[in-house]
Amino acid sequence: MRREDKYFFHVTCAPGLEDALKEELKEMGIRRLRDGRGAIRFQGTMRGGLKVALWSQVASRVLVELTQVSAIDGDDLYEAILDLPWEERMNLESTFAIDVIGTSSTLRHTHYTGQRIKDGICDRFREKWGKRPNVDPRRPHVLIVARLHRNRCTISLDLVGERLHRRGYRVEQVEAPIKENLAAGILRLAGWDGLSPLIDPMCGGGTFVIEGALRAVKVAPGETLEPACLDWPWKGAQCREIWDDLCDVAREKSLENCPALIRASDIRPDNLEAAKANALQGGVKEEIEWSIRDARELDLPQGPGWIVCNPPYGERLETIDDAEELMREFGAAWKKTKGFHLAVIAPWEELPEWIGQDAVKVVPLRNGKIEGFLTLFAPAQPV
Repeated sequence: MRREDKYFFHVTCAPGLEDALKEELKEMGIRRLRDGRGAIRFQGTMRGGLKVALWSQVASRVLVELTQVSAIDGDDLYEAILDLPWEERMNLESTFAIDVIGTSSTLRHTHYTGQRIKDGICDRFREKWGKRPNVDPRRPHVLIVARLHRNRCTISLDLVGERLHRRGYRVEQVEAPIKENLAAGILRLAGWDGLSPLIDPMCGGGTFVIEGALRAVKVAPGETLEPACLDWPWKGAQCREIWDDLCDVAREKSLENCPALIRASDIRPDNLEAAKANALQGGVKEEIEWSIRDARELDLPQGPGWIVCNPPYGERLETIDDAEELMREFGAAWKKTKGFHLAVIAPWEELPEWIGQDAVKVVPLRNGKIEGFLTLFAPAQPV
């Protein structure tokens, strides 16, 4: 049997979700994981990288590292890029784009850094073939990711070519929706096991319960993807064979019935209808129980279980006093339940005071442009 080549992979995530991502990768059988900020790194085969792209609910990207080059300034970076054998990774028919992450003391503008990298690649092709490949910022065949750190630049390729949180089920929008992979990471940080009851009493567009149901019925979130690497000149045929095989295995693993009780409710009928439409698009509408209900009137089964929610804030509540009143009343209702953990993602540091119980853990998390906190509470009344 031919030995498969190994590569260094960088699996990125939202800062704060590193522990959730690491747990998920371990469940996939990925070993020798190295921690980083906003990323987990490992060495493995292309099959391992594609497995992560197919199965990860938490990851934002799966990057395969090509090399690290000197980047003292723009000219130094250009020369380093010009020396790389790009013709081994692309051809003249390949479109490409460049995404730059980070800055340095001399490379302070990502647009300029990306321009110097593009110049190096294009001039390399002109020297070899007299022509250059075209740039396509929307859907390139090859998405090059350059990460600056001090005077070095790590050059990687994005296996999928797009952000992994775009599952394709969000057909109806609500105010302040939570990203799909952020919701999946929060479920893991909260400790939900995929089998116990999961309740979202302020479900909005339904992201928490949809992500929970997808995990519970073992649906691979990347099944609908067409990874960019399937068209890479140097690895496309191998990647397509691996991807098709992984998808076949994934379909065999999926369950017909959800093993967990999952409930979603919202006080606004329009939110609930949006959540149902999204769940239908995601193929899990029938796995979730739906109801119009005020979150301050909890109706829960016997615990242990998890309540996970993204309560209204900002434009959805007029003042901070409105938020405090809602969460105090909600906290009082929750403390009457038995065996239910509580996880709340919101921008309020005062939440434990409002809920009326000390937090077990508080994790700073950003939901889009909103700086917030995931606040975790142990059951007020254990079972």
